[in-house]
This record gives sequence, C-alpha cells and structure tokens, in this order.
Amino acid sequence: MGHRKSIVRLGMEEYDSMAAFGQSKHEDKRANGNKPMRDKIYSYQTMRNYKQNGIRFLKWARSEYHCKTLEEARSHAAEYLQRGIDAHKSAWTVRADAAALAKLYHCGTRDFGVDLPSRNRVDVTQHRTGAAKGHFSGKDGADPELVVYKKR
Repeated sequence: MGHRKSIVRLGMEEYDSMAAFGQSKHEDKRANGNKPMRDKIYSYQTMRNYKQNGIRFLKWARSEYHCKTLEEARSHAAEYLQRGIDAHKSAWTVRADAAALAKLYHCGTRDFGVDLPSRNRVDVTQHRTGAAKGHFSGKDGADPELVVYKKR
C-alpha cells in the first residue's frame, strides 16, 4: 500500500511544476493573445509568494474541512478569501491570496466568485513612517498622491 501525499506536498508540487525561470514572459504573452499564462511562474520571488500564500490556504482547508486533495480544497477557496475580507485584511493581502489560489488552480481570480476589494493608494498602511528611507509619511501632512519616491 502506497503512501498518499499530503495536501501541502501536492500544492508544492503543483507550484513547482509551473516554474518557468529564465523563460520570456513577454514572448509567452504575445503568443497567448497578450494574456498572461496561467500555468507558468517566471520569477523566484513570485514563486515564493505564491507558495507561501497557497500553502497557508491548503493548511487552513486541511484543518477546517479535512481536505486531502487540491480539488476538495478548491470548493472552500471563496470562503477563505471572504474570511480575509471580513477580517479587514488589506486589499493587497486578499488579492495576493487570490492570485496564489488562481495560479494553483489555473484560473482567474474572478473565478472564485468573490468581489475582491480595490487597491487604493490612500489605503496603504505599510511604511507610513520612516520618511528618511524615502517612503512617505502620513503624519507630516503631505499629500500621499504628491509624494515623490526615492530609490534606496
């Protein structure tokens, strides 16, 4: 009797199968009608982010619903995203989670049936202090829309 792979291992392998490091994303988009490929990940950092967010979802699905396969977990993706919205997670966080799940399931973020929050610059909360690093600070009264960012 063989050993069944965990849902986390299945997720990791699915992401790994999409690795396209060193390939031209631009060429692939041109060949695909100017649409991004749903089955490729071109950047190491993007792969790392997708894995981190996707695995967090798979662990949640395993603990909440005892899911053992990726398809079992998919039916709970909308609830997972909605919980993030209801918990007032930032629009960037929720959309990053949705992007990771969409890549895992080779679909679009809208396919989960959840109205994702809009990302607005005025809602950015990270790095609001530390203007010496070149980031804007909401405390000094400067209009965040007019602030010029400096390279580090």
